[in-house]
Amino acid sequence: MHIAWNDLSILQARSIDEYAFVQPLINIFNGIKSHSIEEIFSFIFYSYGFLYFFLNFISSYIYIDDIGNPNFLSSIRLLAISIFCLTILLFYKIINQTKASTSEKMLLILVVLAMPAMWIFSGYIHPDFLMLVLFLASVLFMIKAGTKINRYYWFSIIFYGFAFSIKFQALIFLPFYIWNWFAFLTNNVAKIKYTLGSVIKSIFLIILIFIIANPYILSSQGFDAWITSLAADFLSNKTNHGNDGKVIIQDKLNFALFKFYFDWLVLLFLLLFSTLILFRETLQKSFSVYGGVAAFSLAYFFYLIILVNKSWALYFLPFSLVSIILLIRLPQTLKWKSFTIKKFRLMLISLILILNISNSFEFNKEIFTNYIDGSSLSYDSINKNKIQFVNIRSERLKSQELAKIFPENGNFEILTTPYVNVPFEELNKTYVSVNIIYDFTKIKNLMQNSDAVERSLIFIANKKYGAEIQGLLNETNAELLNITNEYLLFSL
Repeated sequence: MHIAWNDLSILQARSIDEYAFVQPLINIFNGIKSHSIEEIFSFIFYSYGFLYFFLNFISSYIYIDDIGNPNFLSSIRLLAISIFCLTILLFYKIINQTKASTSEKMLLILVVLAMPAMWIFSGYIHPDFLMLVLFLASVLFMIKAGTKINRYYWFSIIFYGFAFSIKFQALIFLPFYIWNWFAFLTNNVAKIKYTLGSVIKSIFLIILIFIIANPYILSSQGFDAWITSLAADFLSNKTNHGNDGKVIIQDKLNFALFKFYFDWLVLLFLLLFSTLILFRETLQKSFSVYGGVAAFSLAYFFYLIILVNKSWALYFLPFSLVSIILLIRLPQTLKWKSFTIKKFRLMLISLILILNISNSFEFNKEIFTNYIDGSSLSYDSINKNKIQFVNIRSERLKSQELAKIFPENGNFEILTTPYVNVPFEELNKTYVSVNIIYDFTKIKNLMQNSDAVERSLIFIANKKYGAEIQGLLNETNAELLNITNEYLLFSL
């Protein structure tokens, strides 16, 4: 849905993560040219694996020398859309492992596609879908493995190793594997020593794949950077990126889950059915792959609700898609005493589809209506619990308006706050010649730097930071040059 978001200016203003993800690709390119291993692995976001950025680098390689070319971002977004399509294909492959009818399988696909999040995040430049597609591949091979530790089992572990390498948060899938390890131990009592050995080998294999895909952690500097990045991520989950206040459970459910995936009735049924599967398999001491899916679904849902102080819709993606797989395990015919419901599974999946379409109809309609009009939902607004559609034409006009108030002498460097429509093209500036300041207190230090004094610096501030910025700049020799409806322009 964001295929037209191929302008750096729009990303800086409306999707800051996607904008920041460009820098690692530049570092990889420059590191390869200069034969600098340190620069290749200087990709900032160490809780996301190097492999993810390297795939983006490969997809956009022919345009890496011309980042301002719209095809640069389009090629990366095309990769993201391809991964989304592969996600849907693997979802179908998983439910196709059962004897369910074609109608039931198609209905389940429609349940997933009716979720607004699938369309909103399908082209998002972020590792979540890649992590998820690797996990789904792992689930598929675990189903094929059955109760045996065979080549399919090892393929499953390898795919999980790569999911873990792409994003450390793939640790959330661990309940699935723990449950399946119980399955192997209970089904292979006679070979318990061999099974335990295989489990230990699996853990070492996952770690080995992670190290091979992220070799920088073998250096003390790289390991420290990785630990620091993880600590920052855990802190952001606790503090909601430093924002004050506790995000209440009601906000998480109403906005992040019910708005983007499915309503409370579907959620309640999925939680109850997951609990029933775990309870039944525990009593019968017969652990299955689907019990692992249920274990992950419950563990991850309550982790998000209780321990994560955010209401980000993207966080609910793994839970919402993977838990739907469990519907294929519904009984085909429901019997209770003399009461029988034939085609029970088909009827219940159909009901869930109707509920999903009904729940998301207005939002999906709004998404597609705006898309036809040239507008897309801002990713950053979603993370702030807002629904804000952004018109590409309007954003480009803001960029052009900002360019008009710049000094005629183009010999200057640009600093900006986040969320600015930087006029790259109009000012003949490149990505690397514009620096974003996230910690505004550093502005004073920068101005006192002897090198900075000799340079001409222009600072663009989004007006929402106006009071904070003005207070800092009043302590310096900064000069307010001009303003637009959105921005303040200072000379430092």
